[in-house]
Amino acid sequence: MAALVDKRADASDDKESRDFLAMMIDASMCDAKFTRQDLREDLRANTIIIFTAGHDTMANALSFAIYLLGTHPGVQERARQEVIDIMGDMNPNTPAYTMPFSTAEQEKAMTLLACCIKEVMRLYPSINNLPPRCTTADVTLHDGTVLPKGTLINADICSLHRARNVWGLRR
Repeated sequence: MAALVDKRADASDDKESRDFLAMMIDASMCDAKFTRQDLREDLRANTIIIFTAGHDTMANALSFAIYLLGTHPGVQERARQEVIDIMGDMNPNTPAYTMPFSTAEQEKAMTLLACCIKEVMRLYPSINNLPPRCTTADVTLHDGTVLPKGTLINADICSLHRARNVWGLRR
């Protein structure tokens, strides 16, 4: 990994290859006090975070999907039947690794399953809040409230995703 970082850091002037690693190197190299060793350690730590975050968010989404489908057996059965209708019924003893992957057309046809996934992500989003933003000028909201320049604004994603005026009453 260190050799790759060194090679890419030396070639960081090449604006043609702008992949994620190049952008991370550029961001780290902005600090004049940043040494090559600092760069290696920073990239290693960020890489671990990226892989871990990707794993954890997927595991959480799957856990919540299983939970919601388990608490709504009617929806679970309809989603199961939709998959069987589109993908075909499999022998229960068929090993998972031999099952075919769905095509883009098949996935597009699984509308209920797509709705289930979207509902899971609405109720249990991977990211609960975004970095706050700062107003650059005085802002007047529709109800007359004035937010002075320099006010930090933070969006509460979970509350937005459960707002009754948008989504209605919970059933």
